Amino acid sequence: MPDLDSLRRALRRSPGNTALLLLYGQRCLDDLQFTEARQAFERLLTLEPAHYEAQLGVARVLFLDGKTSEAAVRVERILRDHPDYAPAHLFLSRIHLAENNRSKALEEYHKALAVDSAIGDPGLEKELGRGGRPPRRAPAPVGSEPRHGGHGHGFPDEDALDDDHDFDEEGDWRTEHWFQPAPIDPGSLSFKAVGGLERVKAEIRSRLLDPLKDPSLFRAYGQQAAGGILLYGPPGCGKSLVSRAIAGESRAKVFPIGIHDLFDSYIGNTEKNLRYLFETARQQSPSVLFFDEADSFAPDRRRLRDPQMRNVVNQLLAELDAIHSPGSEVLVMAATNTPWALDPQVLRPGRFDRALFVPPPDNRARRRILKRLLADKPTDQIDIHALADASRGLSGADLRGWVERASHLAIGDAMTSGRLVPLTTGLLLEVRKDVKSTCRGWFHEAREQVKNPRTREMMADFMQWLDRLGDSPRSLD
Repeated sequence: MPDLDSLRRALRRSPGNTALLLLYGQRCLDDLQFTEARQAFERLLTLEPAHYEAQLGVARVLFLDGKTSEAAVRVERILRDHPDYAPAHLFLSRIHLAENNRSKALEEYHKALAVDSAIGDPGLEKELGRGGRPPRRAPAPVGSEPRHGGHGHGFPDEDALDDDHDFDEEGDWRTEHWFQPAPIDPGSLSFKAVGGLERVKAEIRSRLLDPLKDPSLFRAYGQQAAGGILLYGPPGCGKSLVSRAIAGESRAKVFPIGIHDLFDSYIGNTEKNLRYLFETARQQSPSVLFFDEADSFAPDRRRLRDPQMRNVVNQLLAELDAIHSPGSEVLVMAATNTPWALDPQVLRPGRFDRALFVPPPDNRARRRILKRLLADKPTDQIDIHALADASRGLSGADLRGWVERASHLAIGDAMTSGRLVPLTTGLLLEVRKDVKSTCRGWFHEAREQVKNPRTREMMADFMQWLDRLGDSPRSLD
């Protein structure tokens, strides 16, 4: 574990690093440096008032300082807000034992084990004596009677075997067996968290978000807040992130839809899921449906042998047409890495009216992304411009993987040396040699696909982007 001096130096470089503050406070407690420990926990709580690990840290300081009653009050307050926080139950057990309230100590100890059976404290358990750990329940012997009620035999009653209640009168699955869409938390993200992609964000604002802000103005011009946008490009460049950020930019509910959410092995159920999904979106409008990996939902029907999958594509196209009914405020977005695999009818006007290319981050965007990735880590002598120059051609996901790989190396060195090892420009540049771009293969495939006239028209944004770069595969800025 890093020593106190190395942690202090790291905190001087990153005073707002909450993870470092928590580690420093815990290390001070281990060394009985109560004043410094409390200062660290309280500084953390000024940054994150609801940080219950820091709250528990303050309670530990109070307990070790002889202020048992005040410590108990603080732990009980934590458990009121976080009743399943096992360490708080465990610590409250020790407090009760210190106050000679063995029954309460046992009760809290058992609550801690009920939440996390691996959290046991052997020292505290020994002090509690017999009854510290509840006995494990023996498994029921083979052939024993079932726990549920019956008629004295070893079989469930006839009602338990009769599963007709899973169907309605017409023999259809009830809605509780269908996909239940859940919207994204509206406060979780916004466009500020998306590095770069200014043109893409501007297009989404004008086509999707502005009609939601002033629908009456758009209706005056015969327009409505309904329609679709397709995002395409290499993997890991922010297509899904942009869709999630819409939830923080508008009053619309955003429903993320994955292939596993809708597809059902029973014939006809996938189409029902689609119909139910769009009906839910209409009932909860204004809403945005975001289909990730759109090529899985709407593959080119000319290449399909499975008639059921053709029916799924037909159903999706019908639902896309229906969102333009009067009063509808349902917007549809989709993302794909392989736009050339989509059914041509998906991009017909009135369905996905606009196909937007999402490129790898440019130099400015990479600087923003790297700053965000490094913000909560111990760093020293970081040259963000040098790192951005060295990361040309990497996607956002590649950048995250690069920083994580460097962090793992630094953690390994810290474990070996016993002191905190900060991330440096030198370490990151050394790791960069082993980081491969996931975009290169996509660009090679895309260049082949745009030789097809239909694909070339659909990917016009991509072609314009290449023209601005002089069609150079190495110049991705």
